[in-house]
Amino acid sequence: MPAKKSSNSSTASKKKSKTYIDLLIADHDKVRALFKRFEKTEDDDQKREIVETTILELKIHATIEEEIVYPAFRENEVVEEDMMDEADVEHEVAKNLIAELENMKPGDEYYDAKFTVLCEIIEHHAEEEEEEIFPEARKSKEIDAEDITGRVADRKQQLMQELGAELAEAK
Repeated sequence: MPAKKSSNSSTASKKKSKTYIDLLIADHDKVRALFKRFEKTEDDDQKREIVETTILELKIHATIEEEIVYPAFRENEVVEEDMMDEADVEHEVAKNLIAELENMKPGDEYYDAKFTVLCEIIEHHAEEEEEEIFPEARKSKEIDAEDITGRVADRKQQLMQELGAELAEAK
């Protein structure tokens, strides 16, 4: 009589591994949580910490999208060109606000307003990705999701080390 397989054998293999899209959405969720924390705090030290963490997360996320994900989307014509152009412009606007915030401190005029506008831009950008761009990418037969996922994970780790060290030195 053949041995009966355990019903919970290799539970891990039954779990779907995360794709690059799942990783990017997790980044969106992490930043959304930071935005909510910022809205609730009045403490300047906590605000500074939240803004610094958010900026680090956004720099890593944007770099990964710009170096790996967006070029793959453009090359494989995953979505319309003008939608990718909009995403690029949203990144540029966010980078400008980030640069301004990096030269400010809590209590400075427009500090809270600039961070709030950054949050709004990022929220809009994330919604467009999650509702329009990523669903198209998931359907694409041209995208090598496994390859992109590996590259995204590797680059994220590298950027976390590089930018995390920069942030620690700046303090």
